[in-house]
Amino acid sequence: MSSKIHISKNRIYKIDLSTVNAQSYSEKLDVVKKELVTDLLTTLNELHTWTPAKIEGMAKTKDGRLFIVSDNDTAYISSGETVFMQVK
Repeated sequence: MSSKIHISKNRIYKIDLSTVNAQSYSEKLDVVKKELVTDLLTTLNELHTWTPAKIEGMAKTKDGRLFIVSDNDTAYISSGETVFMQVK
């Protein structure tokens, strides 16, 4: 099964791309269902950590662990340090 992870606001969703057909934009596009993987605000609160201004990147390992990274470049309101953490 081919799947892709997508971040929408503060939530990470998984979508299955195995049933999607390549089409031109002039044709009706396939609709895919999304499955919530994690709500980052809830996860970060459970980890008792600060909430970054934005997520800069994300990686999923072969064994299913999910990591996010933020450089928190809004240094005028934070330390500006890079944070890499496991969220699932």
